[in-house]
Amino acid sequence: RSFRPLLNSLQTKGEVSLRRLYTSDHNAKRWSASLHELGIVHVSTPRRRGGAKDMVDMAIALDVAELLSHDLGSGDEQLQAASISTVAVASQDMDYLFMLQRVRA
Repeated sequence: RSFRPLLNSLQTKGEVSLRRLYTSDHNAKRWSASLHELGIVHVSTPRRRGGAKDMVDMAIALDVAELLSHDLGSGDEQLQAASISTVAVASQDMDYLFMLQRVRA
């Protein structure tokens, strides 16, 4: 996978100050060189068996809500909510549509 085209497309919106990939540890290991090179932080979201909803949806929604409500992160990831002008979620899943409409409002 190449994350560079996605990050390049976001440059028109300004600086991409927080880069995260929500995926399994297995996938993160496969893409570790690319993630490191592009400064993307892996957020471990193990898949559950037995028909349970994928935890990625909830993790992303909660992180976006926390990010926009107050300061988030520490060290290199430290951001202030007031400095955020754009939130981007790259996914094939339409579950994020409602969240992004709320963020936009």
